[in-house]
Amino acid sequence: MKRILFANLVAETSGSVKSLIDIIEKIDKDKFEVFIVITRHGDLEGKLKKLAIKFFYSRLGQILNTSQTPVNFDFRSMKMMIYFLIRLPYDVYYFTRIFRKYSIDIVYINVTSLLSVGIAAKICNVPVIWQIREVFPKNYIRYFQKFIINMCSTKIITSTKLLSKEFLQIKNETIYVGITEPAHINQNIISRTKLGIDKEATVFLIYGNLTKNQLKVKGIYDFIMASKYLLKKGYLAYFIIMGITNEEVEFEIKKILENYIENFSLLERTRDVYPVINLSDVIVAAHHEAESFGRTLIEAGIKEKVVISSNIKPVDEIIIDNYNGLLFEAKNYIDLSSRMEFLLMHKNLIVEYGHNNYKVVKEKFDLVKNVKLLEKVYESI
Repeated sequence: MKRILFANLVAETSGSVKSLIDIIEKIDKDKFEVFIVITRHGDLEGKLKKLAIKFFYSRLGQILNTSQTPVNFDFRSMKMMIYFLIRLPYDVYYFTRIFRKYSIDIVYINVTSLLSVGIAAKICNVPVIWQIREVFPKNYIRYFQKFIINMCSTKIITSTKLLSKEFLQIKNETIYVGITEPAHINQNIISRTKLGIDKEATVFLIYGNLTKNQLKVKGIYDFIMASKYLLKKGYLAYFIIMGITNEEVEFEIKKILENYIENFSLLERTRDVYPVINLSDVIVAAHHEAESFGRTLIEAGIKEKVVISSNIKPVDEIIIDNYNGLLFEAKNYIDLSSRMEFLLMHKNLIVEYGHNNYKVVKEKFDLVKNVKLLEKVYESI
């Protein structure tokens, strides 16, 4: 039996953590014993305790991750970097002790910022599998991160073909993020009736972890402008923005909505997105820039929902225009509104494209199949 230490940044069950939990729950426990390292407290701790999985803490990854901002040599950024460099030797030493104490056979790092875990594994001659999910920010620290990842990794697994271009091809393999259909959706939590949505209305949903400085880059402003344009033309439609993280974000959105607030629902961030996806007809992803292969597109597909997405990379690895979704020019709300209007005028395609999206997701993102691919990687090292 091989002992695998999984290293992840946060302890809240969303985003990459959900994907990691999926892997841990499906992995063959007769072949692999699992350990976890996390950098913050959160609800993941309770889940790990129920699964009887040993876990450890490291704060260093969290410090490095908050440095992932555009190049600005301000006092705060420099202070974080100095703190990171001072803490690095201690964190590396801490993990070398863990690897030796628990006889770790493989280290699986789930985020790019936990460099100390990779360095410690390299020192201890423990094979490292580095899962790359994030698109690197354009800042001074990305080159250091990529150098450490290339140097310390035995195998690099990228979640998209786009990300694979960033690393040494000899170590690289693309394995998509896996997902399973939810066993049960509690539709009593939220419904069209509770939100006051007309039963004939077409519901458009956009969601994500929304903070004030992310509203623009995640396309929320574009979504609102496109939606208001359709309402002015008299279409029977309703719009949901989910992922509100605080009152400041809610106030900012309401200010832009003006008199159209009755046609919108603003929902808080939730870890169970499926009840809201289920009551929606169309999922919108309006990001301005390439980012990690978020679960939005996959979660939409698993519930047979059509997606309208900006034409950024790596969306083209899942959305085929006019087959399982529609693509529009990023940052262009007029183009977005035209795609939304197209589906309002051809409602039969909402069902057809949604069904096609399910087929694409089941083919590329089946969790059981993708975990088997990962297990083959573990066994080969």
